[in-house]
Amino acid sequence: MMRRSLIAVVILMVSSPIYPYFYSEQPVDPDSYYPIVQNGAWGYIDRRGKIVIKPQFETANYFSGGMALVRQ
Repeated sequence: MMRRSLIAVVILMVSSPIYPYFYSEQPVDPDSYYPIVQNGAWGYIDRRGKIVIKPQFETANYFSGGMALVRQ
């Protein structure tokens, strides 16, 4: 009985729409920019590794909805 309960809980976790946020640290959108740090300054690269926003920020977060939180 315990084993069936454990299997049911695992199935519910995997099928839950919230579960992907527990293990996904990278944005899923392939057109997003990704934060990088060079010489202590943060900037952004595209998925090919090309710098698209030169490192100039104190901090930078991932893009969401076309925007990202940064600190200058």
